[in-house]
Amino acid sequence: MPNPGRVRLWLRFRNRTVTLRSYVTGRRWLWTLVVLALAGFQLYLGHWQWERYQLRLSEQAQLTTALRQDVIDLTATSELPSADAALHFRRARTTGTWDLEHQLVWVGPMDRMEPGPHLVTPLLLGDNDAILVDRGWISAVHNTPATWRALPLPDADSLHGLLVPGRAVPDPEVLETQERPVLFWSSMDLEAMQEQIPWNLRPYYLHLEPTGEVPSAGDGPIPTMYRLRTQPSMHLGYVVQWVMSALTILLLYILIIRFLDRRAAMREVEHTGSGTAVAEL
Repeated sequence: MPNPGRVRLWLRFRNRTVTLRSYVTGRRWLWTLVVLALAGFQLYLGHWQWERYQLRLSEQAQLTTALRQDVIDLTATSELPSADAALHFRRARTTGTWDLEHQLVWVGPMDRMEPGPHLVTPLLLGDNDAILVDRGWISAVHNTPATWRALPLPDADSLHGLLVPGRAVPDPEVLETQERPVLFWSSMDLEAMQEQIPWNLRPYYLHLEPTGEVPSAGDGPIPTMYRLRTQPSMHLGYVVQWVMSALTILLLYILIIRFLDRRAAMREVEHTGSGTAVAEL
């Protein structure tokens, strides 16, 4: 037969409200701070991912709107919008002269199942005026300027693509360890690239789009369809993940504190008797 005193004790403890004192008694205050700090950090990460989600939504809307507009001619400078932001993600056509002496590769995009960077080549538009052109994927075996110069060139009299704003993702370790000029870049940091290219670069680059049938194999360059680096839904998933993780930690900690309080009460019953413990509860 169950002990009636212990049954009453358990029933009273089950209905007992956990107070703030339960979380700061003894050394618990330290663990409480650790749990709150961890949950707060995860909520911060969730907020950061929410901001990224909003940014991706804005970029997606801007991309959709820009793609509906007419193709612009980069050589007709008098007809270009005065604000550079108005050109972002616009379809454009241009002509010019290739500068094969200042080529570089962008190792950031992952457009194919095979590893390989994108070859970026300056295109001279006029007197001291140039734009960087993302010519597309190349095989990873082409890792020197000499091999880049040997790759086939698209017709510079008929280039079509998408104008994309540059993105600066600082990578000090890469920039400090590579010799000058820097040939391999983790992002399209146009401002940093300008330091090693003698022409005045446009504040956006031209992402060449595939025309006709795109080869499924070869050394490249193979133009690829532009896509946002990450989709908004991915960042929204991270928001849910971090918020749920923070709530789970807080809930588990509350349950642990309740368990510790209950165990302490039961030990006191064993030590002093059920009557004293019940009275205290």
